[in-house]
Amino acid sequence: MGWSRPGRTRPGSLGAMSETRPESSEPVRTGVAEVDAVLETVEALDDVPVAEHPPVFEAAHEQLRRALDGAH
Repeated sequence: MGWSRPGRTRPGSLGAMSETRPESSEPVRTGVAEVDAVLETVEALDDVPVAEHPPVFEAAHEQLRRALDGAH
């Protein structure tokens, strides 16, 4: 399986992503406090320079791993 040509998708594949979000979209919440806290942190990155995103994503990844490991 290789890369597909732009504008073409295979059956069952995701379409092109967009950087615009619907105006009516509400924040996603899971009901799991630890996960929802991470989501809020990541959502706050909208107003932060991209150069500052990596450490936030690394911390979010670690927090999500801990939350999921504790879910067993």
